[in-house]
Amino acid sequence: MQRFDPNNLPLEQLNKPGWDPICFASYEAFAYFMPGLVKLLLNHTDDYVQQFIFHVEQTDRLVELTPEQAHALTHVLDFLVLHRTKALEDNLVIDDLYRTRESLEQVAGGDAKKPLM
Repeated sequence: MQRFDPNNLPLEQLNKPGWDPICFASYEAFAYFMPGLVKLLLNHTDDYVQQFIFHVEQTDRLVELTPEQAHALTHVLDFLVLHRTKALEDNLVIDDLYRTRESLEQVAGGDAKKPLM
């Protein structure tokens, strides 16, 4: 992970469910790379949405988020629902996304508004 630029993460290195280095990243590294992971998600939604949701829905990572971080991630998920619906449907992650969003709302302390869809 040290060789990756956090602002320009390579899809070909992070989109391997059998060997994804983010799985082994500490919470601090995960938080450090989160802006880059969101950018990767938005640039390659069809290819990366399953991995992204998998990482974000992990309970051990959710409990480490600050309310502000959780709130920001709810906005990312809302954006996906509004603007990348086909990718969510094609990748069969809508239920996972909503379940993850509910967990993020709890971490955010109810500060996150309800889903847009």
